[in-house]
Amino acid sequence: MDTNTSLKQLISNRFVQVILLSGLMLQIGIWVRNFSILLYVFDQTDGDPIAISLISVAEFLLMISSCLFIVAIIVISPILRMPITSASQIRQHQYNNEGAGNETDH
Repeated sequence: MDTNTSLKQLISNRFVQVILLSGLMLQIGIWVRNFSILLYVFDQTDGDPIAISLISVAEFLLMISSCLFIVAIIVISPILRMPITSASQIRQHQYNNEGAGNETDH
């Protein structure tokens, strides 16, 4: 009974509902994208089964390359002893350096 009540409270939480809805919308978007790619390749190749099969290979290679890129960043960052910074932190650093350069010029 206690587990059932906790589950009801969890599902009634607005943040959890938004996260679940976001996941559902993401899955629908992925399905629509994949289906449109399938239809495009089917149309361009007149239904060539090899070309259609290569869609999965291309998607798999893209996934592997992005995973390897993330792993490389995680592995190389401690070696270089540089913290991983966000783009906004980099822009702020550049802005601060440009401001300091302008003051010394005057």
